[in-house]
Amino acid sequence: KAAAVGDSYSKYRMADIHRHGKHGRPQDNTQALSLYTQASAAGRVEAMIALGDWHLSGIGKAPKNKDDAINQYKKAAAKDSMVAIDKLIDLCDKKEKDHWKTKKSELEKKAVEKKGEVKGRPDAPAFQAAASAEDSKRSPAKAEVVGRSHKSASVAPAPLTVVPSGSVTRPGA
Repeated sequence: KAAAVGDSYSKYRMADIHRHGKHGRPQDNTQALSLYTQASAAGRVEAMIALGDWHLSGIGKAPKNKDDAINQYKKAAAKDSMVAIDKLIDLCDKKEKDHWKTKKSELEKKAVEKKGEVKGRPDAPAFQAAASAEDSKRSPAKAEVVGRSHKSASVAPAPLTVVPSGSVTRPGA
């Protein structure tokens, strides 16, 4: 119902259902392509990447077209998608490849500055890993106190504190 009224996430999920023939629905690549296209046009990053993948490999009714794939990945990269940026680094010529490598480096630095606080992103684990790796280089004690996982529990745990000895404590523990 939500996909019918224009919710981009629902359109993306329904596209996945049609693509793989899940939940009692038959596989329907034509419907999946239509829904991915709609979700992409509405700004859904995952749909942009899926549509780019379809154009890159020529899945279903999507004509195989590297330029269309790159355009979809660029739309997702403009929304800071590390997945799309990695695909662009693999697909583009040297000049553009350098641009995307620079953008990736900038995003990784921002992630480190935020210490992994990138919840709600389809590629949050990539940012989390970059933040963890950078924190590990700086201080072994800090490595234990990087941002929370993108799969946080419904009840937030008490904040962690690093004491001078380098150990991690939780109030009331």
